[in-house]
Amino acid sequence: MSAMPGMDQMATGNGLADAQDGYQFASPDTTLPAGRRTAYPFTITGPDGKPVTAFAVDQTKRLHFYAIRSDLTGFQHLHPTMAADGTWTADLAALAPGSYRMFASFTPDSGSGKGTAFVLSRTVTVPGTVTSTPLPAASGTAQVDGYTVTVKGDLMAGMEHSLTATITQGGNPSPIWSPIWTPTPT
Repeated sequence: MSAMPGMDQMATGNGLADAQDGYQFASPDTTLPAGRRTAYPFTITGPDGKPVTAFAVDQTKRLHFYAIRSDLTGFQHLHPTMAADGTWTADLAALAPGSYRMFASFTPDSGSGKGTAFVLSRTVTVPGTVTSTPLPAASGTAQVDGYTVTVKGDLMAGMEHSLTATITQGGNPSPIWSPIWTPTPT
C-alpha cells in the first residue's frame, strides 16, 4: 500500500484517549512543576491489568513519547527508559505553565495486541501564569535555523492526497535531508 516501510502499519486510534483495546497509559502525575527538568513516570498496562514489558522496536526505539503544549508552543519528542517492572521514565526538559498532552506511541511485542501499533495520551497541567504567543498563520513554508521547509499539496480531511516536502539551505537542496519517499495515492 505504501512506498515507505512501516507506513502500512499506522497506529490504531487517534491518540486522544488514555486507553484502547485493553491497553492503558497511566501515570500518578497529573501536575508537573514549571521551569525545571522533571522525570515523568508512567506505565503501559495490558488487557490483563499488568504492566507491558515487551515492546517491538519502531524506528530504532521501543516507545516514542511526546509532550505537546495545548497551544502548540511547546513540544518534546523523547525516548524514555523502562525499568524491569515496566515503569517508563521520560526525562522532560523544563516546561512552561500550561496544559500539556503526553503521548505514548508503541507496539506490544506479546499478548493480544502483539504487532498492533498504539498511540495513547493523557493530559497534565503545569501550574503558573500561562503566557502564550499566537501561532503564525498557516503556511506551506517555514524558515528555521537557516533552513527552508516547503510542503506542497492539498490536504482534505478523510482523503488521501500527495504531499511533497522540500528542505533547502540558502536556496540549495539541504545536505542534511534528501527525499527518500514520495507518497502515492492508493
